[in-house]
Amino acid sequence: MCGNLTVTHIGYPPELYADLDTYVNFFPPLLARSPAGHKGSFGKALFVAGAEGYYGAPMLSSYSFLKAGGGYSRLATVKSIIPVIAAEAPSIVFHELESTSAGSISSDNYDRVFKMAQDLADMV
Repeated sequence: MCGNLTVTHIGYPPELYADLDTYVNFFPPLLARSPAGHKGSFGKALFVAGAEGYYGAPMLSSYSFLKAGGGYSRLATVKSIIPVIAAEAPSIVFHELESTSAGSISSDNYDRVFKMAQDLADMV
C-alpha cells in the first residue's frame, strides 16, 4: 500500500525551545469608534490585484480589510474575476481594469490606478 510510514516533528526540535517561557501579556485597547461614524470615517483602502483565474488573494485581502474594521475596500482588478469575488464579498467596491491577452492587469492602467490611489484611498 504505502511502504514505511514515519511520524515525526516538523519544525525546530523541542529541546531548542522547551525551557523558554514565551507569552504575550500586553493587549493594547482598541480605539472606540464614533457612534456617528460611517464608512468614510473608518479608512479607505485600494487593492490592485488579481488576474484571470487568480481571485483568492484579491478577495481575501480586500475583504479582510472590511472584516478588520475598515470602511471602504476598493478592488481594482480585471473584469473576468469581478463576478466571482462579488458573489462572495458584495461589500467590496470594484473598479474594472483593462487586461492583457494573458488575463493579467495591463500596464495601460497605470495613470488610472495612480489617480484612484490619490483620490479614493488612504492606503494602497
